[in-house]
Amino acid sequence: MVKYGIKEINERTNILIAELTNLWERSVKTSHHFLNLKEIERIKQYVPNELRKVAKLFVAIEKSNVFLLLLV
Repeated sequence: MVKYGIKEINERTNILIAELTNLWERSVKTSHHFLNLKEIERIKQYVPNELRKVAKLFVAIEKSNVFLLLLV
């Protein structure tokens, strides 16, 4: 049986930010074909700081893996 749910994230640890940044990168590489790898890497440097600034951050979790990021 798969356990999953949506969780609001209040504490933004460095480990979580790194995991979410990797999720962001995988998602962009899959869906933003108009960006080349150099452009993605350039944008990626801003992602950790921007994740820390998001007012409400929700993640969808399956077992212990985050697979969806919701920014409000």
